[in-house]
Amino acid sequence: MAVHRYLFFAENDNLKVYLYHQEDKFFEPLKKLGEEVISIINSNEIFTWWKEEASFNSERDTTDFCLIYDKDYDFIEEFNFNQPNKTVWSKGVLNYFLDNYTDYSNVELIHNDNTYKFSRANKNFTDYAVKKLHTNVRLKNNDISFKDNKTNIKQDINAKNNVDIKAKADTKTNNNYSALAEFFIYKMASEK
Repeated sequence: MAVHRYLFFAENDNLKVYLYHQEDKFFEPLKKLGEEVISIINSNEIFTWWKEEASFNSERDTTDFCLIYDKDYDFIEEFNFNQPNKTVWSKGVLNYFLDNYTDYSNVELIHNDNTYKFSRANKNFTDYAVKKLHTNVRLKNNDISFKDNKTNIKQDINAKNNVDIKAKADTKTNNNYSALAEFFIYKMASEK
C-alpha cells in the first residue's frame, strides 16, 4: 500500500498543492494547466483534478495530507480519507514549509484548541504581524529533521527500553559541533 503525502495551502481563495518527498525533504508543487496557484471556485473540480494528478486509488492508497488554510473552504470537506497511523507532519516539517514556501514572519497554526507558533526572525520582513492559519493535523513536538544549528535539541533517545535519556545540544556553548552533530554523538553514546 502506497502512502502519498500532500500539503494543501489555501489562502485568499487560492490553493497551492505540494507533494512532499519525505526522503529528500522536498515539497514538489503540483500544477494545474501549468499554474501552481489554483483558484478555489469549484470544489468538485479541485477534488477531481487532484485525484487525477495524484493517480489516487482509495482502495489501494493511503493519503497522509496536511491542510493549511485561512478560512473554511468547501473543498476541505471532500478530503475525508483515512489518515495513516503514523503521520510525517510535525512542527519541524511545517516550520520548514512555512519558512521556505510562504512570506510570513510570524504564523500561528490552529488545530482545534491547540495553537502552534512559528517565527521567522532570521528573515528581513517589513511586516511582523501574526498570520493566523488553520490546519487539520495535530503536530508532533519531537521532530528534529529540519531544525537549524541554533535550535536546542530535546529527543527521547531510547524509547524502546523506556530509558529517560535526553539529548540536549545548545550551539551557544563553546564547542565546535552543530546541534545536530551533538545529538548524534549523544545518541551513539547512549546506545553503548
